[in-house]
Amino acid sequence: MKPIVQTLILAAALLSGANAIADEAPGNDLRLIMQGLERSMTALDAALWRGNLGDAAAAARQVADHPKVGQATRGKIKQALGPDMQRFGEADHKVHEAATALAEAAQAGDIPATHRARLTLQQGCMQCHEGFRARVTPVLR
Repeated sequence: MKPIVQTLILAAALLSGANAIADEAPGNDLRLIMQGLERSMTALDAALWRGNLGDAAAAARQVADHPKVGQATRGKIKQALGPDMQRFGEADHKVHEAATALAEAAQAGDIPATHRARLTLQQGCMQCHEGFRARVTPVLR
């Protein structure tokens, strides 16, 4: 009975986290979106650590379906990145695809594929942060 209760509690937390992400991002502020992604990634890692693939799939879906930035924020990012804006979009797409693959692998119970997708997801996050964070952060303050 205890694992069922734990699963229900975590599911409720994940679902409320998804609502919090949507609620916290009026104007789709990138900082708030990133904070939501941080919570989703933390939930994902906790679920993987416990071997709970259902919760891992749910957290990965939150990452894949994160809110997008609004037009005003997008304009500022585009101004900061110039021609690199396309690479920024490609990096976001890579993260989306990796999170989707992770959710599908976890849902299928494929632990090796789940962990490979987790690595790809992390690489996508780091690629974006290393490539764009220093230029994007100042224009959004």
